[in-house]
Formats: sequence, structure tokens, C-alpha cells
Amino acid sequence: MHDFTDLRVDQISSKGDDSFWPSFTDIMTVIVMIFLIATSMLILQNWKLIAEITSTLEAKKEVQELVQFTSKENQSLEEQLIQAESQLSLLRFKMSQADNKRAELISDKEKQLQKINQLTKESEQVSLELTKKEQLYTLLNNQLLTNEQKNALLATKLETSQKRNLTLEEENLKKAAIINQQEINLIEQNTLLSTKDIEISSLQRFKAQNNEKLDSLNTQFKVLKVKYDKLVKPARSSKGKVVIEVVYNKVNKILKADLKLPNAKTFKNLSDKVLHKKLTQLKKQHGKNLYIRIIFPKDSGLSYDEAWKFTNDILQKYDYYY
Repeated sequence: MHDFTDLRVDQISSKGDDSFWPSFTDIMTVIVMIFLIATSMLILQNWKLIAEITSTLEAKKEVQELVQFTSKENQSLEEQLIQAESQLSLLRFKMSQADNKRAELISDKEKQLQKINQLTKESEQVSLELTKKEQLYTLLNNQLLTNEQKNALLATKLETSQKRNLTLEEENLKKAAIINQQEINLIEQNTLLSTKDIEISSLQRFKAQNNEKLDSLNTQFKVLKVKYDKLVKPARSSKGKVVIEVVYNKVNKILKADLKLPNAKTFKNLSDKVLHKKLTQLKKQHGKNLYIRIIFPKDSGLSYDEAWKFTNDILQKYDYYY
């Protein structure tokens, strides 16, 4: 043991010799502490960096899932919009037919009202004539009573004025015949008035039936309008597209189409074959930017099946959306 150097402080001090060991120990301690502190800081920074990388990867994964879900949802919405647009076109055509039928019913209703007013005036005139006939009948009855009184008086003077009585009897017979004729005319007037009343009642029933039909059509129109408002959603858009307008109708049982190009101011009448040829050229020229707008006039004369077939055929072949 005496061969090793004694490093104790008191021993070193007691010997009185200078030594570098205490200062070297302090330096090494400081270096180790600095190394530990730096290592701890690096570990903390690495831990934060790993946490940020992990959160970034998770966020990226969530964004990818959200993009996939949004893409699927957009595809579903596009399919729904296609169906909604088809239904909207059909509803517009039905509304056009309902408007035409409603206008016809309103016109029939006005004619019936005019006829009812005319019959009412005729009934009033008949009533006035009947009143006059009744007054005349009353007057004749009064005259008849007067004549009967006269006849009674004449009967007492029969012996002295037989010729006069005979003349009076003839006059009475004539007046009775006139009264009978007046009664027959009065009966005929009553019969005519009854017939007029029956016609008026029939017209009133017909008016009530027309009103019921009109109310039914108004109800159908409101239902169609509600469905139309629900179906009006953004679907096909002409924004940024080349818009081609096609007017389709039937004239004298012949189907005709009018085409209007984007820069044209008027429509050009084309046959069915030429129309398809022109649309094929436009599709080759504009590709996915071609927007077809189909217009059916109110007086197009087309049936529901004809309008639907033409719309479906044109859009499927040439429109950008399909």
C-alpha cells in the first residue's frame, strides 16, 4: 500500500507539494455535466420531432381518407343530379301540358258563364211576360164577373129583351173563348219557364263540375310546383361551356329541329339527319366543353314519349355531362 500515491487533500497539503488533480477533477465534472445537459436537450428535441412527424403522418392519413370519402360522395351526388335533371325536364313538360289544359277549362268556364247569363236574362223576360199575362188574366176574370153580373140582371129582363140577351150570351162566349186561349197561353208560358229552369239547373251543375276539375288541376299544379322547387338544384352548368340551343317541335305531324350556334343570333332549321351530323362535328371540335340546351315550345305538339326520347338521345350522345 505504501507504493501508491495518496491523493487525499490533507495529505497533499501536509506534504506541501503542488498537485494538478483537484482542478482536473473539477474540469472533468463540468464537461460531464455539459455533456449530460446537451444529451438531454437533444433527446427532448428528438422526442418533439418524432411527435410532430407522427402527428403529420396521422393528419396526412386522415386527409387521404377524407379525399377518398369526398370523391365517393361526389360521384353519388353526380348520379343523383343526373336523375334529378331528367325528372326536372319531365316535370317541366307536364307543367306545360297542365297550363294548356287549365287555359282550356278557364275558356270553357267563361263560355258557360256567358250562356248562364243569357239564360238568366231570358228567364227574367219570361217572368215579366208571365206577370203581364197574370194581370191580363185577372182583368179578364174581373170582366167575366162583371159580365156574369150583367147576365144575372139580364136574366130578370129576359122576357122583355130576349134578343139583347142572345147578343150578350154570344159576347160572353167570345170572351170566354178569349179567356180560355189566354189560359192556354199562360200554361205554355209556365211550361217554357219550367224548361228554362231545368236548363239553368243543368248548366249550374256543369259549372260546379268544371269548378271541381279546375280545383283538381290547381292542386296538381301546386304539387308539381313543390316537386319542381325541390328538384331545382345545381346540376349541369353552362358556365365556361360552349352552349348549343336546340328547339324541337312538331308541325303538321312532322318533327322539326332548329339549331342555334354560340355566336349566331338566329336559329337554323335542320332535318334530323343534318342535326345529328352537325352535333357530331361540334362534339369533335369542343369535346367536353359542349353544353346542349333543349327547348320545347308550349305549342310544340309533342307527346311525352317523343319529348323524353329526343332529350335522352341528344344528351347521351353529345352533351358534356353524359
